Amino acid sequence: MAKKNKGNQPVKKSRFTDLIAFLALFLSVLLFLIGPILRKFAGDLGIQIADIASVVAEVLMVLALALPAWYFARKRGAFFKVLYVILLIIFVVGIVLGFTL
Repeated sequence: MAKKNKGNQPVKKSRFTDLIAFLALFLSVLLFLIGPILRKFAGDLGIQIADIASVVAEVLMVLALALPAWYFARKRGAFFKVLYVILLIIFVVGIVLGFTL
C-alpha cells in the first residue's frame, strides 16, 4: 500500500515491521511487569524463562529497528551498507556473548 506524500513519491508502509515492533513492545512490557516476579518467586526456572523472554524481546526490537535502517542504508550508498552490516554483526555477537556469559 503506497501513500502519496508532498513530493508525489510513494511511501511504503511495512506491516511486518509494525508487527515486529508491536511484539517487541508487548514482550518488553510483559518482562517489566512479570520478570521480577518470575525471578523472585519461580526459582531457577523463572530466571531462565525471564532471560529467554528478554533475549527474544531484544532481538525483536532490533529487527523492528534493523528493517527501516536497511531501507535507509541501501539508498545512501556502499559506506552505509557496509556500516549497517558491521553494526548488525556486532549486535549479534553482543547478544550471543551476553546470553552465554
